[in-house]
Amino acid sequence: MAVAVFRAVLRIDGDLTHLWGISMSDRPLVLLHCIHALSGGGAEKQLLNLSRAMTGVSFHIVYAEDRGALCSFPDNVIFHKLPNTSNYSPRLLLSMLILTLRIKPDLIQTWVLKFDVIVGILRKILTFHWVIRESGSYEVKTPTYKNRLRLYLGSGANAIVANSDGGRRYWAEKSRCHRALTIFNGYDFDFLDRVSALRSIEKEDFSRKRICYIGRLESFKNADLLVRSMEGMGDNFELNIIGTGPCFQRLESMVDELALRDRVKLLGELSHGEAMSVLSSSDVLALLSDYEGTPNVVLEAMYLGIPVVLSSTASHRSFFPDEVAMYALKLSEREVVAALQESLLDNAERVKAGRKFAAAWSASRMAGCYEELYLQIITK
Repeated sequence: MAVAVFRAVLRIDGDLTHLWGISMSDRPLVLLHCIHALSGGGAEKQLLNLSRAMTGVSFHIVYAEDRGALCSFPDNVIFHKLPNTSNYSPRLLLSMLILTLRIKPDLIQTWVLKFDVIVGILRKILTFHWVIRESGSYEVKTPTYKNRLRLYLGSGANAIVANSDGGRRYWAEKSRCHRALTIFNGYDFDFLDRVSALRSIEKEDFSRKRICYIGRLESFKNADLLVRSMEGMGDNFELNIIGTGPCFQRLESMVDELALRDRVKLLGELSHGEAMSVLSSSDVLALLSDYEGTPNVVLEAMYLGIPVVLSSTASHRSFFPDEVAMYALKLSEREVVAALQESLLDNAERVKAGRKFAAAWSASRMAGCYEELYLQIITK
């Protein structure tokens, strides 16, 4: 009833294609991508890579939080800023409705839960093409009311695009959406080649091996395990942690309690270029998450010739073969120390295989997969 009244007040018949009054052949494809901010995580980085690789379309990005664009988007991207209010504010829904009616997108793609819900509600009012991008694998994800609402609303999407097989299976099993598929992440290798060419040699101590962690500091990422493991690594190892999140202050306290301030550096949030500079001068990357999608930084490290140590999760195992990654079979300090030390021994073949493996996942490949999907949905 409420939906019908809302449509009547706005004089909307529910189908946006009647509002456009223009065929696809008369203009470039208009895409509206919805994300929380322009920097800060893997989804933002993938949206950046997609915008650089996808040409010949009208590329719009709507965001809510202005944290500053730490990445350089192409000049042809058109940005729209929504009010940064509470997630429960009706202003967000109304602003998104007005924006949608104004720019008349051929397809809307949502990248974060917040916009999955907002656009999902709009989908109850209007008819438009909608794709959800799933970045998690949900191996040990505890259901919440927000995730349940997302599943319910997301069942109305034209497609769910996961960046891992675990994410695809989650939607295929839990939702009523008829199309769930996997499009793996894509990477800007031209940028990484430039980083590699300018590889930093600025080390405080050349005698130390440098371990690197890059990512959100959430409890499931287990950065605290890396910090504790440094006690067993010896003075010739140092750890650089790049990222922010709810566990940042706890990690700071842990570093002080363990008297590791000299060997563990919490660098906070860096630009992508700065983070890649630190990574390129590291000796090993470690990512010990309880669950992941397809982590950007692992393939970036492999392409740069950096050995990687991963947690033995289903999502890691299903994507990264043993030939390219070292696995910590158990999330214990002893196992992590052993894996880190072994990763630095006789690793030439693994590093070579890792770079070849990573090179297959280009941003242009990802963009081609998305373009094919968009056209299939729009022309159906």
